[in-house]
Amino acid sequence: MTTRLLNPSELPILDHLHNPFEFLEGSKVKDHHDWSKRKEELKSLIQHYQYGFFPESPIVAAVRSGNTLTINLELGERKAAFDATISFPENQDGPFPVVIHTGQLDESVFHPRGYALIYFTPKDVALDDKSKREGAFYQLYPNTKAGNLVAWGWGYQRVIDALEAIPEIDKDQIVITGHSRFGKSALVGGIFDERVAITVPASSGLVGAGNYRYFYENEGANEKIENIVGFAPHWFTELFGEFVSEPRRLPFDQHEVLSLIAPRGLLLVEGTEDYWCNPRGTALSFTAAKKVFDFLGVSKNVAINYRPGDHPMKQEDFIAILDFADFYFQRKEVDRQFHSHPYKIETKAIPWIK
Repeated sequence: MTTRLLNPSELPILDHLHNPFEFLEGSKVKDHHDWSKRKEELKSLIQHYQYGFFPESPIVAAVRSGNTLTINLELGERKAAFDATISFPENQDGPFPVVIHTGQLDESVFHPRGYALIYFTPKDVALDDKSKREGAFYQLYPNTKAGNLVAWGWGYQRVIDALEAIPEIDKDQIVITGHSRFGKSALVGGIFDERVAITVPASSGLVGAGNYRYFYENEGANEKIENIVGFAPHWFTELFGEFVSEPRRLPFDQHEVLSLIAPRGLLLVEGTEDYWCNPRGTALSFTAAKKVFDFLGVSKNVAINYRPGDHPMKQEDFIAILDFADFYFQRKEVDRQFHSHPYKIETKAIPWIK
């Protein structure tokens, strides 16, 4: 099924969240086979209009020296490399489940629960600078039209490639997480890599777990598309900027982006006072995305956890990640309600839900 992709100005304005069970040309998703086709359509839409397209994967050769993993990359005549740092639980036998992150997590919380950690520095993959295209990603793909969110998501994937050099890691128990802009990029990385068992965007806000159509600013301002494109146009493909004047023309919303993780594990961790990230809007996205997990028969594989507080990650976020991972990997029961949140959901925002 192919549908011509319209220019942003030609797309219709839609006030409510899109129905993920409706193809762009209007037909309905009736079964799991249809959903697999709809999933591919959505992947094309989000790359075309928002992120840019993932490039061809390079050849990866990882070299381990102590706790440093050097990830050597080669694509044709181009070469690049970046490092990641590994840490393991002490006095425990592997192979260990692993959490790949960008430097926010506390070893003293994760190691006692039996989880290895691997972190990489995003700037080594792609410098966060709208005037410079530096880092391993841009060394390999100097002419790419993809933005930094794809580049950082690609970084998670190259770390996963390198896990072949680490026998102490259980390759079937991979979690990726990031916070704020790196929460957005962890989401992108998880969508486009089926090796990721659990994806955890933390406080990811707009272009993450938030949405483009519903904002709740009684207690604090929410980030809008004009803010994020003005601040960081290099995070996206150029076409995304054309939606600043009317984001309701986007032919998808972020609940559909979240749904692309299904049937694998997805956990959102959020702060109730992180107003710039639109926490109530994230609850709306979660509610809408969960309908896809329900449809696929994996309702327990999607979760959300709110804690009091603002933007920075806190120990409560770390524990929520571990509790969900224990449940997902081991079906270990935890004293936590992973589908509850403190917000009322407007039915007019999701009229397709019955």
